[in-house]
Amino acid sequence: MHMARRVQCGILGRRHGRHGKGGRGKRRICWLGAVQEQHTEENATHRHIGQVACVVRLLLVVLPLISHLVPALSSGPNRQNIVCSLPASFSLSHLLPDSPRSSVRILSSFLLQCTHPSLSASLIILYLFSPTTPQHSNLLFPTTRSHQIEYSHNMNMNFFKSKPKTPHELARNLKESIQKLDGLDKRKATEDISKILVAIKTMLYGDSENDPVPETVAQLAQEVYTNNLLQLLVDNIGKFEFEAKKDVAQIFNNLLRRHIGSRSPTVEYLCTRDQILFTLIHGYENQEIALNCGMILRECLRHEVLTKIILNSQQVYKFFDYVEMNTFDIASDAFATFKEILTRHKTLVAEFLERNYDIFFDKYTQLLQSTNYVTKRQSLKLLGEILLDRANFTIMTRYIASADNLKLMMNLLKDKSRNIQFEAFHVFKVFVANPNKNKPVLDILSKNQDKLISFLSTFHNDRNEDEQFNDEKAFLLKQIQDL
Repeated sequence: MHMARRVQCGILGRRHGRHGKGGRGKRRICWLGAVQEQHTEENATHRHIGQVACVVRLLLVVLPLISHLVPALSSGPNRQNIVCSLPASFSLSHLLPDSPRSSVRILSSFLLQCTHPSLSASLIILYLFSPTTPQHSNLLFPTTRSHQIEYSHNMNMNFFKSKPKTPHELARNLKESIQKLDGLDKRKATEDISKILVAIKTMLYGDSENDPVPETVAQLAQEVYTNNLLQLLVDNIGKFEFEAKKDVAQIFNNLLRRHIGSRSPTVEYLCTRDQILFTLIHGYENQEIALNCGMILRECLRHEVLTKIILNSQQVYKFFDYVEMNTFDIASDAFATFKEILTRHKTLVAEFLERNYDIFFDKYTQLLQSTNYVTKRQSLKLLGEILLDRANFTIMTRYIASADNLKLMMNLLKDKSRNIQFEAFHVFKVFVANPNKNKPVLDILSKNQDKLISFLSTFHNDRNEDEQFNDEKAFLLKQIQDL
């Protein structure tokens, strides 16, 4: 009714102002001002009534707590007990932040941390009667429609928020959803898997507000082992959504890094489930999951026992095919994993190369002769690292005793790519620098002595700033001249 009357009066006022003369216009202005003043007074009255009602309701809760306050403050020891009940982070300035939502949230946090009932009461009173902005009072005393909606929304968010699922529920739901991937409702199962994986990742890594809880993480890990979820995930990762595939890699790697003292439960679990490792290796055959599987594999290879499982199987030889795949990203990722296998655990790799020297280097020679530039260059560089590693001294001695290997390096020195020439030089120098050259190697070097001296004299002379290279080249020239 008030609104209708104000609209009607406003129309009449404008009509009088447009057609009236002299005093009528002045009377219209005064009359509209009076209506606006009356409207303001009515709003203020409603606001005050609402605030008083809220104060009364709050006091009904606070007054019983206040009864504990006076006796507690009557003696020094009690006062000290109250002060000791304050949370360590307590500050009066925290009670009046810029955001009203933050104000209520921080006050609630303090009240939950306080161990003395009278202190809780005093904090409530201090908050209610301290000078605040209208923005703060509107949240505690919602009088306007917009503030009432916001207050109701906040209450709903706090009291009707869904309860987070337990590790047991997450593991069970994930297993059931994966089993439904081949059913009729495949799309819903895929969406459910994505949601569950996000929840599991949050439980393992935490979020912006909460850190992971060790007890919960331990329960989740046990549920993963019990339900054989790691095998299910790697078997079906190709059916997941794009983001879900990345979540699988992050979850897998988090569990791999988990330690209990000196133990690594996930590593111990994988030692009894070597098929999971082999499934990850085969992941390079599917370009949609190759990079995800490679990320998990390299995390597995950080652990010697898992690397040993791969080296002792025939699966390791699949990398000779994967590094030459047509897709550049997959081939590069596969080579990064292959390099990790051959360089991280040096003693283990040296034993493997000694046992499998012939079959390994027969396949490796094919990489050195590859028509793929990237494969050839990376293989040459890795070969140099392997031969020059002290742990592989026996392997180096056997490799540089082969005349065929020497011929291969001499041919690569003349490759059309300068980068491949440079990498071949670092392997060739090992043949020349060997003080115990056998007769076949020595005969090849002696037969090509003049050609080698002429070739090396002009070999990459533009590398003036590379002192190590120039010193090594000068040393080789002297060794060849002294043959």
